[in-house]
Amino acid sequence: MSILRVPYGKKTIDGTKKGYEKANEIEIAKFVKAFEAFGNTAKASLMWDEEGLYIFAECEKENVSVDGAQPWDNDSFEIFINEDNSKSAQTKDGDGQYRVGADGEISLGLKAKEENITAIAKMTEDGYTVDAYIKFETKKEIGHVMGFDILVNDRRDGARRSVAAWVDNSVNGWLTTENYGTIMLSGDMSLMQEKLRVFSNQEIIDLATGYVKAYEKNGFPVFERVTPRQVEVLNGYNGLWQRTSGVSLNFHTNSKFVAMELFNDYESGDTSFDFYVDGVMAKSINAVTLDEVTFFKLNLDGEMHNVQIYYSNQSRGFLRNLAIEKDAVFEKHQYKKKILFLGDSITEGAGATTSSMCYANIVAREMDYEVLNQAISGYGHDANYIEMPEVAPDVILLAMGINDQGRENFEEKVREYHEKLDKLFGDKEIYIITPRWTSVHTDEQVLTAKAKIIKSASRFDYMQIIEGDKTLPHDVKYFADGVHPNNFGYHIEAVRVISTMKK
Repeated sequence: MSILRVPYGKKTIDGTKKGYEKANEIEIAKFVKAFEAFGNTAKASLMWDEEGLYIFAECEKENVSVDGAQPWDNDSFEIFINEDNSKSAQTKDGDGQYRVGADGEISLGLKAKEENITAIAKMTEDGYTVDAYIKFETKKEIGHVMGFDILVNDRRDGARRSVAAWVDNSVNGWLTTENYGTIMLSGDMSLMQEKLRVFSNQEIIDLATGYVKAYEKNGFPVFERVTPRQVEVLNGYNGLWQRTSGVSLNFHTNSKFVAMELFNDYESGDTSFDFYVDGVMAKSINAVTLDEVTFFKLNLDGEMHNVQIYYSNQSRGFLRNLAIEKDAVFEKHQYKKKILFLGDSITEGAGATTSSMCYANIVAREMDYEVLNQAISGYGHDANYIEMPEVAPDVILLAMGINDQGRENFEEKVREYHEKLDKLFGDKEIYIITPRWTSVHTDEQVLTAKAKIIKSASRFDYMQIIEGDKTLPHDVKYFADGVHPNNFGYHIEAVRVISTMKK
């Protein structure tokens, strides 16, 4: 079952639903196996603050009954808490079972404490409601994940006839937290401004690199790595230009955490948000799982660290509400140079299981270069596509040619492309990677394209050739699909490209 995101909010426990307008509502409708498979179901609304969890539960029932000898035999709600999300057979502090009867009687189980619950039950025309607040053992922050469940007991004909739960229908919730559901304490981080430095969308735009155009849409900063004119040249090209390849945030901080909200709306293959601390990957989040706004918190130790966040490269990723400790040091990273990548799907990063592991990002990370990646999957030599970015790059790396196989006037297009490079970037470092070996092209095809590219580039003695057919072993184990390198293959290629660039 997926994690339920519970919004932040505060209210007074008064027995009404007032104050729960933004709360997430869940259905309590999974019948516990040991009882009848029919009967009363219910619903509950959840929200939280730093001190505890708010629950408003509602059950529609004609004849509410509380005349049983035991509290669990009566019409009642049972709320289960597992604060550290350990989901363990061994109960501990922070694990609690809180039962509130339709008449307001409170009873406890597991490690629950009476002083931790405030609750008001009310009989209604349609049944009964419970408005409850359960205090946490320790204060919680946005992003905390915990175990949770709630069930409703249904008393009919003098006995408890059915029990319905949100998640755990094993009837063992009073003994073990193993089968509870999972909730994440989420919400608008601006509500906690007094504790956090929350970056505005414009501040995130100012911090980010890897784009030529940025704006705000649907509450998120949006980054585009090609210009409107280039989009026209591409003629849409299946929307692939929308991918956030090469976009990243890079900064130095002594905050004990970096928090944010993530979202992804254009999925195509393996892709991720990657988080690096001092040049080492600390976390990778598969962007396919980000089909709704998701909170993420990267924990640090309070020492100064370099943090780099890579946006997804095979999709369009979004990030907002970047947050650190309010008084923490924060400095934008200053790169040594700017590099422009031009090419096709390999330069864009197809085949890498994480966005930071494509060769373009590896090269830039090792060389400490700011990236603008304008590679487009499936594209070839088209001189009209190239243009000078608003901030001129110091280095240009071009890698394409295999997609041009069989296309009309290939040699002429290569010449025009190189002439345009010379016109725009004649005073810059330019590296050209010739086509790589693949399992779906013959050696003759690769070498023929290589020869034509070298012949054209040789007219400009400052353009340096990197022989693509020699950057990787001719072995499918280094490839994701026979064409695009896998993580290992990209690493090998990056090392060889870096070696040439450092010379």
